[in-house]
Amino acid sequence: MSPFPRPRSLLTRILLITEAVLLVCVAGFSWQSLETTEKHLLKAHDNQSLALARFMDAQITGLRQDLDQQMELFGTMQKLIEAAYYASLAGEAQGLKLNLENIVANTFITGIEFVDAQGNMLYSTESGRRKIKSARAKQIEAFAARGRPVNAQLLEENGRLIIFASRGYSFSPANASAKPEVICNAWVNLDSAWAQVMASRTGMSVSLLNNGRVLASSLNAAVGEQWRKPAPLRSDAETLTVTPISQKTDYRVQAIPVSIKREGDAFQLAVGGPLSGIRLEMARSRRFAILLAAIVALIVFGVMAWSLALLTPSFRRLITASQIITRNGPEAFEGLELNPSDPEEVQLLGRNFNSMAAALKERMKTLTDFKAALDEHSIVSIADT
Repeated sequence: MSPFPRPRSLLTRILLITEAVLLVCVAGFSWQSLETTEKHLLKAHDNQSLALARFMDAQITGLRQDLDQQMELFGTMQKLIEAAYYASLAGEAQGLKLNLENIVANTFITGIEFVDAQGNMLYSTESGRRKIKSARAKQIEAFAARGRPVNAQLLEENGRLIIFASRGYSFSPANASAKPEVICNAWVNLDSAWAQVMASRTGMSVSLLNNGRVLASSLNAAVGEQWRKPAPLRSDAETLTVTPISQKTDYRVQAIPVSIKREGDAFQLAVGGPLSGIRLEMARSRRFAILLAAIVALIVFGVMAWSLALLTPSFRRLITASQIITRNGPEAFEGLELNPSDPEEVQLLGRNFNSMAAALKERMKTLTDFKAALDEHSIVSIADT
């Protein structure tokens, strides 16, 4: 016979229900902990992304200010520019070329070019520049050609972002109001190369958008994609979850408006990272939670088995004693043996059972004696008759 009660026993049911309740509590606690952990991980990720986005936005603003200062310094090159201009008219622009390339090589400026007042290119450090110039860049250049230079601005040109500045130079000292003979244009590229450099320094992806379209990104496959529908930019950060083409994971980024802006612009700087790291960490946490639940289940099951092992022999003795009294009567019952190792409640139950059996035996003896007396009286009465 198995030492354990049948599954329908009350004790087994109580222990099984207790185990189920404990497992449900552990599962609920683990699930809540996982949700809390995921929220904390995402919040930490977003805070880091937002801090880096604001840092890079400040760098872009700094680049604009530096470019304006550099354009002011070009004023000291007045004589050189004038000499180079007249040399270019004679077909000798080599001196200007060397000086421009030297400036680009030793400053943060990506490119410099000089054009005359009629728009003819004297020289540009960027090949093909004659054909690449946005409408806004041309407008800025036109202001410079009328003697009204415009401070550096962030522009989209041919699918890329640049910080563009323009300033005119006049070579007629006798007439200070004369229109400039030469216009100097300078720019800084905020292209994918810049984004990749920033990404390598920060360990996060960097993207520049205009109206939600990616113009430059450290994720090469993301360039040209539409990450958000064109809409008025909010002043606070926007949390975007995107999946760039050919990428195997989603990216969670914080997108903020770029500080250099004018009416109608919708430039955004998006900084973030892949969700694969967070998902990997959550997978580890889920595995740990499952392992914890399994350990708790084994512990509870072990405690249940141990409890049943302690209680079962005592209950078996009680059951056996009751069967003896039922089949053979209380006279055949010699008393229930009590084990000091039994739980206190079981010992109390055993003592009460023995007391009950002794009282039952005494009453049965009294009844037996009374019956014998009645039987003897009945025989005498019949004899007299």
